[in-house]
Amino acid sequence: MEPAEELICTLEKELDLGEELRTNLAAQAQAFLCWDIWRLVQELENKELLLFKLRQVTAERGGVVERICGSGKSQHVSLSHVIAGLSSELRQARLRKVQKKLTATYRCLQTEEAVLLGLIGDLLGHFKQALRTFVEPAVHLYGSKGDLTVSGAELGLIHGKV
Repeated sequence: MEPAEELICTLEKELDLGEELRTNLAAQAQAFLCWDIWRLVQELENKELLLFKLRQVTAERGGVVERICGSGKSQHVSLSHVIAGLSSELRQARLRKVQKKLTATYRCLQTEEAVLLGLIGDLLGHFKQALRTFVEPAVHLYGSKGDLTVSGAELGLIHGKV
C-alpha cells in the first residue's frame, strides 16, 4: 500500500476510535446519572481498552508520517504540511476531509468529557456540602467494638426521657 493511502487508512482508524470513545463517554454519563456503578466500571474499563488501541494507531500513524516525510522530521510535521506535499489532488481532498472529521470528532469528545467532569465535580461539591451538616455527636453511643458505652440513665436522656 502506498504511504498516502496507508495514512488515510490509519487516520480513518483514529476517526473510528474517536467515535467509539464518544459513544463510550455517553454510556459513562448515562451510567453515572443512573447510579449504575457496575456499568460505569465496565464502561471505564472499555475506555481504557479504546485508549490503548488509540495509542497503537497513533504510533502507527507516526511511522507512516515518518515514511512520507523522512526520518527525524515526522515529529515537527503537521497533517496540513503532509497534505500539501501530496501530488494527487484526490488524495489531498480525501485527507482534508478526514482531517476535518478528526478535528470535529476529537473537539466534541473533549467538550463532552469536560461537561461530564464538570457535572461530576458539581455533584462532588454538593455531597461535600451536604456532609458538612453532619457533626460528630457529643455522646458516642457505641464503642469501637460495637458495645454500648452509655448507661441506661444517659440513654434515656438522649432519647428525651427522664
